Amino acid sequence: MGSIDTTFPSPAVNHSPALFRIFIGYDPREDEAYEVCRHSLLKHSSIPLQISAIKQADLRASKLYWRDRGPTESTEFSFSRFLTPYLAGFQGWAMFVDCDFLYTADIAELVALLDDRYAVMCVHHEYAPKETTKMDGAVQTVYPRKNWSSMVLYNCSHPKNHLLTPDLVNSQTGAFLHRFMWLEDDEIGSVPFSWNFLVGHNLVNENDPSTFPKAIHYTSGGPWFERYKDCEFADLWLKESEELKKEKKLRNCYGFVLYSLKLRVEGVVSHSTWVGAGRRARAGPRHGSGSSVEPGCGSAAVPAADGAAGGGQKAGGSRAAEKCFSLFWPRSPFELDHSKDV
Repeated sequence: MGSIDTTFPSPAVNHSPALFRIFIGYDPREDEAYEVCRHSLLKHSSIPLQISAIKQADLRASKLYWRDRGPTESTEFSFSRFLTPYLAGFQGWAMFVDCDFLYTADIAELVALLDDRYAVMCVHHEYAPKETTKMDGAVQTVYPRKNWSSMVLYNCSHPKNHLLTPDLVNSQTGAFLHRFMWLEDDEIGSVPFSWNFLVGHNLVNENDPSTFPKAIHYTSGGPWFERYKDCEFADLWLKESEELKKEKKLRNCYGFVLYSLKLRVEGVVSHSTWVGAGRRARAGPRHGSGSSVEPGCGSAAVPAADGAAGGGQKAGGSRAAEKCFSLFWPRSPFELDHSKDV
């Protein structure tokens, strides 16, 4: 299904209601995790998605995030995640998710659960981690409603979520934000734990399909870290990662072949344009003095009345090549994607 990729959209942008917006928390240490999470979302989705990376560096550059990083922040998006409704323009529904997720089911199933009665919806975990550290040595903190904020469906239009401005997100405590203290309890809806299946905590009952994970959360650390290379469900993540690498390699090869072909087509059309220009110059102008025609497939540019084959002719050849090539050239070979842009 289609997708649009951005780092994070401007709140002023009018987002299409046909797109479900997903914001993935990004940390430079977990770039591969982000890519795999994104890939798994797109692979299984039957609905068009707009996927945005919440990058702290970009938020700081845009003057949207300025708070100092505290010792308990295990990722760069520990607090910036709460800007999701603001980044979505306080319109419609949007989802925030940590980058250490792997999706095994169609996100449309989760979207079907959205309920406008709630300001947010998430998995209501009762989770107290046993480890004192996680990932690459980050401090493992324990607090009420832990991991609720790791995957949140935000009703961005809800008046209570309009409180989540950059000023509030940059000034409020972690307890206030991660415990959803700007909301009443009955404004926090619940979704099945299979959509935030905590590795090492939630269990699969093979006789109960409702326990099968639809979104695997490697909350303590995933196989992209050496320490967790053999964790539960590591094989699924590694398989997805390998699939992504193969697709990227194929796209790069495909792009190189198309790019080479583009250059060849451009050269052939440019050559025929120059030759045709010389012939028409000798025969005289056929469309009236000084006239010109925009070149298209199989046609050459018509020169000016004086017959000079200058830079304009070369440009015309290039434009002709672009027109011919646009029939099968989707975009830059280095931007080809496995999903068609919406």
